[in-house]
Amino acid sequence: MSVARAHRRRSFGLLSAGAALSALALSPVLTGTAHAGSLPAPAFASVSATTGDAVASPVVGGPKPTVITKVGASVKVTVSLWTSPAKTTAAAFNKDTDFTLTTGGVSVTRTFPANTASKEFTTDPFGAAVNQTKVSVSFPGLKGKSAISAASSPTEFDVLLFVEGDTAKPADGPYTRTVGNDGAACGELDAEHPFCATVLLPKGAGNGGNIAVGTGVCDDAKTTYSNCKIAQNSFVIELLADLTGVGYQTTEPATLILSCDKIYCGNGAIKNNVPHLTSLGNGPIANVPACSAKGVAPAPVSLIDACVDYVQSTRDNAGDTHLYVLFTRDLRGSCC
Repeated sequence: MSVARAHRRRSFGLLSAGAALSALALSPVLTGTAHAGSLPAPAFASVSATTGDAVASPVVGGPKPTVITKVGASVKVTVSLWTSPAKTTAAAFNKDTDFTLTTGGVSVTRTFPANTASKEFTTDPFGAAVNQTKVSVSFPGLKGKSAISAASSPTEFDVLLFVEGDTAKPADGPYTRTVGNDGAACGELDAEHPFCATVLLPKGAGNGGNIAVGTGVCDDAKTTYSNCKIAQNSFVIELLADLTGVGYQTTEPATLILSCDKIYCGNGAIKNNVPHLTSLGNGPIANVPACSAKGVAPAPVSLIDACVDYVQSTRDNAGDTHLYVLFTRDLRGSCC
């Protein structure tokens, strides 16, 4: 099947550092530097929602990842100090105080300035991909009556192996891209590279044609979240695009071709190979149902706006399987 490639890559800018900070963190009582001695000593800390997307999400409304970040990037949080867990009275240290900022398995020492109740901090760059991590702060140097309990951000997010922005407006024509686990175009399937994802958007995308394509790591310990196996060199495919208002519908869907090497998908009927997807951003991944008819995607539902077209799906002469997944909304998924 030949699909015209019509897109041009570009990286989106970083989101504004304060774009997603909670109202609490922006409260006037927490910002700026207080006069020495004007604030009581802290006994508790809080961490704001996480910000600092590596690629801006092109999805308008609806579920989408809380943060889009990747290996080599970093994120930001605002840490605030309080006298009690009620978080009604701001507090501050009377001298510069070190604390530990941890996320994605990476810890770094940061310094909270004296006489400051709230401050934004940046994590160290992520060294490895990970699923469902948070940003936490701890104060290991404070003991006894000065001890402060560790605190974490409310934001849970994935650190992707790769993520990049593309552009394909409806007027540009069909968009196609093949993606391996490192984001590079797929070559021939083999034991080292047994999976490939091909994204086909025949009508491009809305919202200026912006598209974000990423790959995430499998997590054997959280099978309902990634639903793929590290030992099989598999990966999670992430596709973010605004597909509303540009003509996608059940009879004119977008397509994701999930290709799987014969060593994992070459035996038995093609229908025995079931991919896993979600349309809920950071939600759990579930099995994708079969399409009711060739070329017809399902009506929008809450969990999976996709189906597997087993009529179009094929097994080639090499014994590799190619599953055609039809969808009408952004998705995150794995095979098989």
